[in-house]
Amino acid sequence: MGAQYDAESWRVELAHIVAQLDELKARSDEEYRVLHAVLDAQIEDLQAALRKLETQVDAVCPDAFAKKVAEQIEELKAKGDAAYDRLQARMAGPVDQVPPHP
Repeated sequence: MGAQYDAESWRVELAHIVAQLDELKARSDEEYRVLHAVLDAQIEDLQAALRKLETQVDAVCPDAFAKKVAEQIEELKAKGDAAYDRLQARMAGPVDQVPPHP
């Protein structure tokens, strides 16, 4: 009878672990969707700003202004790359630990 109790205990514990893993996966999937949406919005904003600045560069010819706008464009590109890198790092980083069994 002791072996049967041990087997039942293991089944209960395994079921609890599976439930925790399912919960962790659901939270991870939701966090991924949220981060992806935020990144998409940031990229869209940066692309719009980039298009605006490129239009300004095309419309104005003075070298000093064109250089300033070109620098701003490079800064926006760098910010877009940094936002993408942060998301990639966040998604590749360690997952929150599963909460202990109550």
